[in-house]
Amino acid sequence: MDQQPNNNSIPVKIKKKIVVKKSRAAGKKKKITKESYVKKQALSNDNIKPAKRGLLAAVMAVITVAAIVGIGIFVWQKEVIKKNVGEVKKEADSSKIDFENRLLNLKDKLTGVESENTELKTTNEELKEKVELLAIAKMEFSNSELGIAFEYPAILGEVNLSISDEEGGKKFIGRFSNNDKLIFGGVSADYGKSGATTSAAFIDALGFSKKKGKYYYRSPSADYEIQPANIIKLGNGEALIVDKNSFGDKEQNAGIGEDIGALFNLNNKDFSGLVFLNQDLGRLSLIDFGAMLETMEIK
Repeated sequence: MDQQPNNNSIPVKIKKKIVVKKSRAAGKKKKITKESYVKKQALSNDNIKPAKRGLLAAVMAVITVAAIVGIGIFVWQKEVIKKNVGEVKKEADSSKIDFENRLLNLKDKLTGVESENTELKTTNEELKEKVELLAIAKMEFSNSELGIAFEYPAILGEVNLSISDEEGGKKFIGRFSNNDKLIFGGVSADYGKSGATTSAAFIDALGFSKKKGKYYYRSPSADYEIQPANIIKLGNGEALIVDKNSFGDKEQNAGIGEDIGALFNLNNKDFSGLVFLNQDLGRLSLIDFGAMLETMEIK
């Protein structure tokens, strides 16, 4: 029987031929790669066109010019900066001098203001002291014809007293120069009886009377029972403080309205009484009003 050929029995010579062939091919491939690279480099150098070379030269020229111009601009800017710095320094020095002068002027003004302020403070303190002294200062009014004397706050000013003989009788009225809301007055018993005058004011009174423990407001036309709001004790008598409530529910309240009044009796042949009327407690408080009434002397 014939034997089948065995692959392992391939001659060694054939295997060596294949190996040699592969090695040559590999060597040939390396040779071709090197030649191609050299050839490509040669072609690259040969293919640079004159136009591209000219453009490159132009670009280099522009760069050179730009560098020269840049240097020139730098030098120019440096000179300008030096000049500007000098001008700025000069202006700064001038501004500094001007500011110092203004500061000196301001200090002078402040010194003047402080001086004026000190003077104003001194004046204000003096005025304050005068006002305080005026608030507690007292003045005295006396009249021998009426037979009265009393003290009052100096802040009320001077007292102007007028006594008149009218066709219907006699009347007196006193006013204060600094407070026209405070008045005092009285009338004679025959005042208004002739019909020439009409008695309607609270101060047109004859004083008050006291009967069996009751008090009465007296006027030339009629007497009205009253309930005094307060009674002031005097050295030789008393005085009554009254308001609208002192007259009760009667329609007739002697014209006192919302004001505060005071009644005194006098020792006078013509005038038997005196009446005060305070029409503004904001200008003369009830306390100060009462303190003034307490100083009344009936002579």
